[in-house]
Amino acid sequence: TPNGALETLASLSNQNNINPYTALAQGTNGNFYGASKNATKSGDGDIFEISTNGALGVVYSFTGGLDGNEPIGALAQGTDGNFYGLTTAGGAHGYGGVFKTTPAGALTNLYSFTGGADGYNPYGALVQGTDGYFYGVTRRNVIVNDGVSYPFYGTIFKVSTNGALTTLYALDPSVFGDGEYPFSGLLEGADGNFYGTTLYSSSTVNGTAFRVTTAGAFATLVNFDGSDDGAQPESALVQDGEGNFYGATTSGGLYGKGSIFRLTITSSPQITVQPANQTAVAGAGAQFNVAVFGASPLRYQWRKNGGNLTDGGNISGSAARILTVNNITSNDAATYSVIVSNALGSIASSGAMLTVLTPPVFQSVAQAGGMFDFAWSATPGQSYQVQTTTNLASTNWSDVGGAIMATNASVSASYGIGTNF
Repeated sequence: TPNGALETLASLSNQNNINPYTALAQGTNGNFYGASKNATKSGDGDIFEISTNGALGVVYSFTGGLDGNEPIGALAQGTDGNFYGLTTAGGAHGYGGVFKTTPAGALTNLYSFTGGADGYNPYGALVQGTDGYFYGVTRRNVIVNDGVSYPFYGTIFKVSTNGALTTLYALDPSVFGDGEYPFSGLLEGADGNFYGTTLYSSSTVNGTAFRVTTAGAFATLVNFDGSDDGAQPESALVQDGEGNFYGATTSGGLYGKGSIFRLTITSSPQITVQPANQTAVAGAGAQFNVAVFGASPLRYQWRKNGGNLTDGGNISGSAARILTVNNITSNDAATYSVIVSNALGSIASSGAMLTVLTPPVFQSVAQAGGMFDFAWSATPGQSYQVQTTTNLASTNWSDVGGAIMATNASVSASYGIGTNF
């Protein structure tokens, strides 16, 4: 309890699970999920589930093969209901990987690190961003210069739910003064940026705190001095409701035993990621978002064609970081931008265009001289595909010819009548 009354829910032994190694993550079903570095069944690690009344069970046991071994960092439950995590070893190349598992334990290896530029030995937990990607770090990577491979100091990456991995940034203390060896994973701040720490810094062994955007723009925010503010942070950062970040160092501080610190952003607003153009079909929804760096509280005012928006109708989030436009119509096609302000100043974003696609409508249909001729309404610049079927009740249709690119508001096509027409 908050007052310190402690209850042991399960005592671990060789009969159930040994050496739990990560923080617990609560699933939407109310149970908690965790990982053990070793496992009684294989020695390669387990994923376990425990209820709030102490019912404990192993969900999955790693084999040390393609699925990897030594799961590291807390599991992250995605918006799809699956849990996502990292193994620091094993996989197809022996350097760790990214996996997902259902709450029932059906596990899939999504990506195996190669030990090259993509990094190896991932550490910390994955975190799912508002864009749907999972973000994480590796402790090490390799760069190649003039045909010679050099071990380097870790990477920051994002990975999709189907396993497409992109290296966003490779830490380079020798050129850019970056820190070395990120250990703690990342935190997505309320401002849309990601924040993390490194164990060492470029000139000392004290470590750093850094910021990185979804596009990989990187900035070192703090070089720990090893004295009053501590040294070698290993645990993940957390953020409070006022925008401050909190963390801990494992050494340094006033008595040399570590420190607990608060990091406060004190600058006027800076836009680190601009809103992006969106294309949506009429009736669907669209979101515009911005990432900002600056002192809290940050205030947002979204605009449409230069005029201020307010919540209501199909608009929500007009005063938030993410603007949502629901049930889109042609009237919503416009340029959207946002003004971000705090006590120290304000800044306007670039404009992002919303293009609304209307479903095609047949304008004419004719059959003459063994030909089938028809035309439909179109949006210039969009691609259309003609398909046929001999059974209108079937969901399986076949493409006829290649895609047709619309150059104006109407497209026509003509086909010889055969088995499909």
